[in-house]
Amino acid sequence: MGIIKRILFSTMVLGSILLISCSALEKVYVCKSASATRYHDSEECWGLNRCKSRIEKVSVEEAEDMGYTPCKICY
Repeated sequence: MGIIKRILFSTMVLGSILLISCSALEKVYVCKSASATRYHDSEECWGLNRCKSRIEKVSVEEAEDMGYTPCKICY
């Protein structure tokens, strides 16, 4: 029984690490306007279509480090 618990625990830990790694690699779109506050899943989001400035593709981690939060339309 102990070996099964260890295998299950190891699988859960590995899955968590992979999930965290994938979200850090996920790319999102941000408007570089001074008033922009959200990051977007797609360039086609109508919230992002209103951007009059440059649009950049960055990782979720970078977007959050810059102070952006998820768009309520695409997330």
